Amino acid sequence: MKRQPSKTFKLAVSAAATLARRKALPAVCLGLCTLGLSLCATAKEHEATIVRLDVPGAGTCPFQGTGPSGINPAGEITGWYVDASDVFHGFLRAKDGTITTIDAPGSGTGVIQGTRCFSINSEGAIAGSYLDASYTFHGFLRAKDGVLTIFDVSGAGPEGALAVDINPTGVIAGYYFDADNIAHGFVRTREGAITTFDAPDAGTGSGQGTFTASVDGINPAGVVFGDYLDANFVGHSFLRAPDGTFTAFDPPGAAYGSYPHAFSPTTINPQRTVMGIYTDVSGDSYGFLRAPDGAFTSFDAPGAAPGGCYTTGTAPTSINPDDAITGCYVDVSGVFHGFLRERDAYVINPAGVVAGDYHDASFMDHGYLRAGDGTFTTFNPPGQACGVFSKGIDPAGTIVGWYWDASCAAHGFLRARDGAITELRAPGGESAPASAINAEGAITGFYCDAAGCHGYLLDPKGTFTRFDGPEGSSPSPAGIDAVGAITGDYYDSNSVEHGFLRARDGTLSTFDAPGAGTGPYQGTRPLAISPAGAITGNYYDAKGVSHGFVRARDGTFTTFDAAGAVNGTQPLGINPAEMVTGWYLDANYVPHGFLRIPPPCSARCEGSQ
Repeated sequence: MKRQPSKTFKLAVSAAATLARRKALPAVCLGLCTLGLSLCATAKEHEATIVRLDVPGAGTCPFQGTGPSGINPAGEITGWYVDASDVFHGFLRAKDGTITTIDAPGSGTGVIQGTRCFSINSEGAIAGSYLDASYTFHGFLRAKDGVLTIFDVSGAGPEGALAVDINPTGVIAGYYFDADNIAHGFVRTREGAITTFDAPDAGTGSGQGTFTASVDGINPAGVVFGDYLDANFVGHSFLRAPDGTFTAFDPPGAAYGSYPHAFSPTTINPQRTVMGIYTDVSGDSYGFLRAPDGAFTSFDAPGAAPGGCYTTGTAPTSINPDDAITGCYVDVSGVFHGFLRERDAYVINPAGVVAGDYHDASFMDHGYLRAGDGTFTTFNPPGQACGVFSKGIDPAGTIVGWYWDASCAAHGFLRARDGAITELRAPGGESAPASAINAEGAITGFYCDAAGCHGYLLDPKGTFTRFDGPEGSSPSPAGIDAVGAITGDYYDSNSVEHGFLRARDGTLSTFDAPGAGTGPYQGTRPLAISPAGAITGNYYDAKGVSHGFVRARDGTFTTFDAAGAVNGTQPLGINPAEMVTGWYLDANYVPHGFLRIPPPCSARCEGSQ
């Protein structure tokens, strides 16, 4: 009998470090980075790479290591590292992997003194600060050619000023503490003119005041994002327009918890989508996304324990123009991990419209659609009672998937762009859960009748075609490419799993990844197919350990394991550039995300011709 489909959770990560403020001394979230940066490498490279970023000279003890904090459109990364003596240094990593250490003149060489690079713009200019031998912060601008300009803010006290943001026009934002330990915001023009500001209702006691968000707190138009502590030490967020106008807001559920900041913003993108952290009444920290229309979305990284990156929990640090979020979280063992949240979605179409599902307080799944402007629409197909799972969305915004009724029987559905929902059924009336939809609107999935379970193809004209696996086995379709080729898996009579590819003309071929086991419930499991026909998935070896694979259009296999994977690698998706995302389990069975960079362009292009 066909096994019931199970929902796969998504952990797509590249990872980055985050910043936490403790008065004027920023504490840091030490996370590992798996940012894939160079798609087209040298012709000598024949293996795909999963990049882990560690700067030479970085210490290896707790609270030492490498902390990337900003990346620009050219793929240049800036950040800091802590050496074996607990001294901070800045760095710049070029797209080709070359690393340049940055130490500002006057940087201290004592514990936690030194240079921190925070933000890099499209020109390659870096904003940062250094802590001198007297534990006073000074701001700096490092130009593309390496020239450093040091600056201080008039009115700053002995703790100094931190320059933490720079936009494409060279405007820098940051904050400073005055002699009474009150925080104030500032912006510095490209020409060097500095304007200070205070958010309305910001407190005027020691440790209170106005803070700008770290790393991406100013967008290209000069809108500044930040937070302030009021007279009761409760944190609130603000947007400051270039004309000085302020808009204050708080995410729903934010309350004063166990941290000084009940709410901590981190970044703003060109569309004015803002992202950050808030703490609820239980002291638990969560990430949030605020759309330009003011709508809020709260989220947690899978595996995160309550509390935030300061102790445990989820702490986002950076957001790009497509609302993809990176950050870190701490698990229940206190281990730091990076994450990538792509609109908290299961699937996304080329227009940026997202289809997904969410759990409510009763652990019930519901479907949702998130438009490009951030507007959310939730939906439940008629008759659903045990959950809704969105599995695919086409460029027109049509969503397919399945839901469970009161008897927990699976039903397929199609949700049109106008919101109309149709149950998908086979010609005999059986419900047909959908697994995927391609750009043409062709749908694949499975259905079960009295004779067993079968795969199906429903073409854009409404023609329903049944297909079975080899020797009458029950196939589990997983994806469909641009020309209608379908991939998935099936079990043979010995319960060994194999992959299949059904061509557009109906020809069915099978495949097994090299190294796949041949015992019961071992074997090969395709999970996704790119528009050009590259397939990714996992296989279980003779010991039952999962490994990843990519099968090129010509049938060539590449197997891989994510760096650090000990107890299995699980790919989940593949994009048109053949980047693979998924998750893996380390030696302690802790899940981590990964992003696998494809082979060199020459090899990839040869496989797609």
